[in-house]
Amino acid sequence: RTDAAEYERDLDQRRETVDRLTGTLEGEREDLAAQQAAHEEETAEIAALEAAIDAPVKEILARLEGLRADRRGADTAAREARTRAEEENTRVIQADTRREEGHKYLTHALESLYEQVESLGEFTQPAVRTVLGVEPGAAWSDRHTWPSPEDAARRVLNGEVATVLATLPENVAAHVSAFEEALAPLTGNGDKDERATATRMSNALRTFQETLGGDAEGYRVDHEVGPTGVITVFVNDENGRNPVSVFARTIADRVEEQGALLREEEHHVLEDELLGGIARQIHERVRAARDLVRAMDRDTRARPMSSGTRIGIRWARSDGLNDRERLASQLVKRDEAGLGASGLAELRAVLRDMIRDHHAAHPRSSYKQVLGAVLDYRRWYRFELRLAVPGQEEVKLTKNKHEQMSGGEKSAAIHLPLFAAANALYSSAASTCPRVVALDEAFAGIDDRYKPELMGLTVTFDLDMFMTGHDLWVHYENVPMAAHYDMHHDKGSHTVSAMLMLWDGTQTVDADAGFAGNEELAAELLGLTPSRFVPQSTEGTLLAEAEEA
Repeated sequence: RTDAAEYERDLDQRRETVDRLTGTLEGEREDLAAQQAAHEEETAEIAALEAAIDAPVKEILARLEGLRADRRGADTAAREARTRAEEENTRVIQADTRREEGHKYLTHALESLYEQVESLGEFTQPAVRTVLGVEPGAAWSDRHTWPSPEDAARRVLNGEVATVLATLPENVAAHVSAFEEALAPLTGNGDKDERATATRMSNALRTFQETLGGDAEGYRVDHEVGPTGVITVFVNDENGRNPVSVFARTIADRVEEQGALLREEEHHVLEDELLGGIARQIHERVRAARDLVRAMDRDTRARPMSSGTRIGIRWARSDGLNDRERLASQLVKRDEAGLGASGLAELRAVLRDMIRDHHAAHPRSSYKQVLGAVLDYRRWYRFELRLAVPGQEEVKLTKNKHEQMSGGEKSAAIHLPLFAAANALYSSAASTCPRVVALDEAFAGIDDRYKPELMGLTVTFDLDMFMTGHDLWVHYENVPMAAHYDMHHDKGSHTVSAMLMLWDGTQTVDADAGFAGNEELAAELLGLTPSRFVPQSTEGTLLAEAEEA
């Protein structure tokens, strides 16, 4: 009931609201009808006004609308033009920037090019152009006369020259073109060719020095390397230090002068006299060498080994000689009586033919080099060791025969000829000259039982030995005296000490035990007091003989 009463009260309120809104709606409908009537009146008035407007006004309005459309198009075109102008301005700024950068880069490139072209000036010397096969042209202009790289770059950018080379002076451009044309056929392999060229240059300098004869002839060759690698060779002689081209001209002038002074007939006479003297000297020296070899052969054969085997030495003719060398070796083999004037003339003719053949085969060799190569008679012969075993035929001592010998015989066969050669050489000098032989690592690898026999050979040949070795103590009865210096290295203290021990033929003596000095020690060993001075009466004779030897 309570809810029903509440619902009734709400319903009454809603009815009142509906009545109020209905009244309002009716009023608004009346207003709407009035406004619609006013609108219709205004529409009628507007229609009447539009009908009253004449044709010119309509035309003006139409043109005005067209102008508005044109203005809108012009505004659009203006906006597009401004955009294009901004883009073109940006391009112009970028082009100016690139032009400035190009001018700068081109200036740097021209500076580098000018430096490289300037280095070509060292190659434009007449002597260098001749070597490279480039025809001589106008003088190379000074670097200060060239245009600046900035001006040259500006001209290139402005299109005033066809090539960069045209920016250089005419004589410089001509030189560059001439070098390009002359060197175009050449192809290189970079560092490999440079190393090969350096090696050839080094060999050529050495050959040139050897050809001139070096210091022995008063010539000294040196060279300078220029900034670009051009090597200038100089020759130092009595005229001072001059380039090789100047030296060559001087030598050519001398040859021409001497050729004018010496007629062909006189040249033949001088050559015959020279070859005659040389032929006599070769004949004498070969005879002296044969006598020396015979003495060596007698010495070695007079000292047989314990087995009775003897070693002989022979100076035999070399294999591989040509016909003229064999004929020359046969001629010099004759004694003085057997050679005679006719034999000497034949030998002289053979030597002349040998000289001409060698000179034809080596045209760059000097006359002195040709003589040194042709007249070296030592090449005509070779040393040959002979082995004479008792009861057998004497044969050549070959490597195979040597391997078949015992250890002592092997050592003797090697050292005996050496000691005999030293004895023969020293025997040709004055009796007062020293007879010293130095051996490093003496008798290394030789059994101790054979060392006394080898040391006995040195005493037999009267040789004073100076020897070094790791294990070398001479204490043999056939050796009358020996001095030993034993060197000891102390690694801890980094010092070396020496101990002197002496062998007097019977015992080893400590040199520091009981002797005040060398004089007393020598007196004890020799049995007399040695003198350090040469008697006045014989001093001059001994010195003269020593100098002669």
